[in-house]
Amino acid sequence: MLTALEGKQDVEFFKFDAAAKADAFRKVFDGGLPMWEKLAEVLDKHMSKPAKILSVGDGPGEPGCFLAQRYGCPTITSDSVVPMVEAAKKRAEAKGLGNVECVVLDMQDLSSIDSASVDLVSSAHAYPFAADKPKAFAEALRVLKPGGVFGAVVWVSFELLPFAGAQMAAVTGEAPAPPPAGAPPPVPMSLRDPAESEKLLKEAGFEVLAGAEEQVISFDLADREVAVKYCALPIWDKLSELEASGKVPDAWKKYEAAWPETAKAKGHLKEDGTFSISGVYRVILAKKPA
Repeated sequence: MLTALEGKQDVEFFKFDAAAKADAFRKVFDGGLPMWEKLAEVLDKHMSKPAKILSVGDGPGEPGCFLAQRYGCPTITSDSVVPMVEAAKKRAEAKGLGNVECVVLDMQDLSSIDSASVDLVSSAHAYPFAADKPKAFAEALRVLKPGGVFGAVVWVSFELLPFAGAQMAAVTGEAPAPPPAGAPPPVPMSLRDPAESEKLLKEAGFEVLAGAEEQVISFDLADREVAVKYCALPIWDKLSELEASGKVPDAWKKYEAAWPETAKAKGHLKEDGTFSISGVYRVILAKKPA
């Protein structure tokens, strides 16, 4: 169970821009500690202390900052979105991590990183979003030293997605269409099947190792503004586009107005007003042949 955040409950019409999105990630990511601990637990079984770490798709700095603090080695924490990298810089500074470098990187193009230069490539929930997964895994293999380890946290299921779908329906007035038979899983869960991740890793040239079995994690948020913004993350860009295009000029106001009812209907609001939502994740692990 994750520590709830304190805050006001009566704020209306919050600000929804790129900085707010990064801030929501930053605040909720602190609750992801059990996932970073599980990742490190699995890594410790297959590697000695790394000399250098590259963590990709880190958002506001995790698990990169956690691993840098745990292993005490030079670490690059990266993301493709500038506000996220700026948030990671603040996180590293606040933690006093002088061994962390925060850079803008696309996991599908790590050309600025030398081949065979890092001992560990890590990630949390980023690889499922790679448009070209074979290229992303190939890049991870390239930058790893022979015998280097790849470890990533991926979602198996997450209550946030159906919640966001219900919110989108409230904004547009259109119920989400059911996925056609045989359709692939939604992008955030595109690596939920172990067979899929193993196939991609092996095709990239990795030796697949035993990761961690499915784990449940819960987010409890007492700050209404943080909860409202967190629930918007899967549809944030779509809502902004609806407003910018004029299709739904008040999309964000409709989203915010509908949020309490959706939270109650789906059973995510506790009696004390705390918002609670859960997910299931697993850790995938692989090694570059020596």
